[in-house]
Amino acid sequence: MVSDIFSTNVVVIMLGANDGKPNNWSRKDEFVPDYRALIEYCRQLPSKPSVWACVPVPVYGQSAFGIQPVVVNTETASLVRAVTAKTCAPVIDVQAALTNQAALVPDTVHPNAEGSVRIANTLHARLCLAPAISPMGGTFGKSVTVKITSPAPTATLYYTLDGLPADAPIATLPRPADDQGQCRPARAGGDSR
Repeated sequence: MVSDIFSTNVVVIMLGANDGKPNNWSRKDEFVPDYRALIEYCRQLPSKPSVWACVPVPVYGQSAFGIQPVVVNTETASLVRAVTAKTCAPVIDVQAALTNQAALVPDTVHPNAEGSVRIANTLHARLCLAPAISPMGGTFGKSVTVKITSPAPTATLYYTLDGLPADAPIATLPRPADDQGQCRPARAGGDSR
């Protein structure tokens, strides 16, 4: 892959729109294993980057490209969330940034300049305020120390192991990984939960 030659510390993956074409979605059973493999591949790059997955841009109406809105807006969005839950990859909901904004997606699939700015702002907000977690998820055969830090000096960090809302800051609620070795980071920022 081209990304092998770069020393990146962040990889953002946004896939799913072209999967909405009937000839591509006929292989939908490959979506999750392929997405997981891509996340794991990127995590193994020499720079060991943080890997993020995006819920794709919404599709409005029957696309001129044959992309089915229900596949992208519902099915691939759900599968991306499922992959991120299994891999502990943080998710960025680009779809939410453009929901009910059909005018920003004039050809029903590709955002215009204003839509692209909204996507960029959504990415920036998540990436720049996101906690850094090391190691970035996975299954471990022995005890592992997990380090969670934030670029925001006044942030209060929360995490969950079971996917339920975290209700106490890390400093007051240390928890080991669950019996499958899975850790699910939640969020960062002030008192927002």
